[in-house]
Amino acid sequence: MNVEPHTALKLLRAFSRIEFALKQIPEFVNGAVGETPDTQWSAFYVHVRRHIQNQLPQENKDLLLGTGPNDPPPMKMQVSAQRRIEFVDAPLGDGLEGDRLMDAARRVRNNLVHGGKEHARQQRYPGHDDKLARAAIDVMFLAMASHPEVSQLAFYD
Repeated sequence: MNVEPHTALKLLRAFSRIEFALKQIPEFVNGAVGETPDTQWSAFYVHVRRHIQNQLPQENKDLLLGTGPNDPPPMKMQVSAQRRIEFVDAPLGDGLEGDRLMDAARRVRNNLVHGGKEHARQQRYPGHDDKLARAAIDVMFLAMASHPEVSQLAFYD
């Protein structure tokens, strides 16, 4: 993804804070004793979906959900037949809007971290990737703010 450095840093910071907070709350952790914990995002969605759906500006919803003109949702990473990583267009499913917005924000983060570092001319349109990242940041901050315990853990400064 071609994202401004300050936007990339803000997105990664938001995700690191929310992941830290979620892994401090047993309800949002999966894993056996002695194993590396997995974050149970779907358990968290139940608590934040309505707030995100109601508070996120429509422009950001359209961008993340792919409902804008000529704007599919963020691509999904998968393994190709040649055992290489590829990014493909993939619908977000038919779930609740707040859940799909969280899924899209997580895809943006994954694409930033694991994806190609394309040249600006490879974007759908100038500034597209940065807009996606900023919309994902908004989703993460809304999610953190809508759960009191996560908010307290995530906003520690």
